[in-house]
Amino acid sequence: MTKEGKSPVARFAYDLGDGSRLIVVRHAAAMDAARRGLLDKPNVGFSSMVAKGLLVGYEPWSLGRERDGEAETVGVGVYASGTLNSFLNVSVFVHFGVQHAFWIGLLSFANSIGATRMLVEQFRADLQQAGIPALKGEFHRYSDVKLYVWDLARDSWDASVSSNHRRNIGRARRHGVELVSLPYTEAIGAHLNLIGASLKRRSFRGEPTNLASDADQIQEVLRTGQAELFQAAVDDEVVSSKLVYTLGPFAYYHSGGTSKRGMTIGASHYLMYSLTGALRERGIASLDLDVASVAAGGLARYKADFGAEQWLVERVQCDLRSPAKLVRNAWHNALEFLSRTDKS
Repeated sequence: MTKEGKSPVARFAYDLGDGSRLIVVRHAAAMDAARRGLLDKPNVGFSSMVAKGLLVGYEPWSLGRERDGEAETVGVGVYASGTLNSFLNVSVFVHFGVQHAFWIGLLSFANSIGATRMLVEQFRADLQQAGIPALKGEFHRYSDVKLYVWDLARDSWDASVSSNHRRNIGRARRHGVELVSLPYTEAIGAHLNLIGASLKRRSFRGEPTNLASDADQIQEVLRTGQAELFQAAVDDEVVSSKLVYTLGPFAYYHSGGTSKRGMTIGASHYLMYSLTGALRERGIASLDLDVASVAAGGLARYKADFGAEQWLVERVQCDLRSPAKLVRNAWHNALEFLSRTDKS
């Protein structure tokens, strides 16, 4: 949470009924705020949910609470529109009570920009802390989720890596696992194949497997120039692959996979440790390992055993579609297409 000082000109305002109002501003400073990190703990950086949107060019919005001409940042969001649907992702930094008018104001803002899908995220100190209330159109809630963030700014950045992880890293080295750099197309193909292998294993164990990434999404992230594929091989066989992107001084894990052979010889542990060391040498302050649910026991342990800090996260997905919004979005999309055609 940061003090913004004198209130900027609001693109949207909503009276919160307590002498303050919610103001929402669309401006490039949201990207700068993301680079600095707006959470109480600096090394946490920025929500990966919002960071990815900023990375690929979604519209940035700052949410503020204004009182007596002064405003403080209470959240940041990103917005993207398609042919019919449009998507708003919001990360809220202040713990408003479940009855607070902020949530009504947030929904009003989403409706004002024609959002048909909304994902809201809030970090919590503990499970007893007030979370996100039931929201209109809510269809999925993640309340047993933790975010894992590896602090790389400390001198002792790897001191908390578990003994089991260290044994796996050593095993990989003894088997001759090493980092490799492949041609672009070959690297993406290997990455997708290894993601599929990992998802099959997790599905067999009964763990959630909804984190798959397709080729288009991976290429979209790589085209930004701020993402990189890290891969490890043994005997000319790629056995582990991880995609990481950066936003300012913070790095974010996007996707990854490891073959059965790679898991046997500790290739995933070796690759994660190696790429993290490389990021730290480049001045990266933290690596966001993304979230894992309690149900995904193996994945959660894998992230925690690198010594990553754990943050409770609640996420709510809402379906805000209506015939009027779909027509509005189609009309705006048509106007944008005609505008581009005229300019060309």
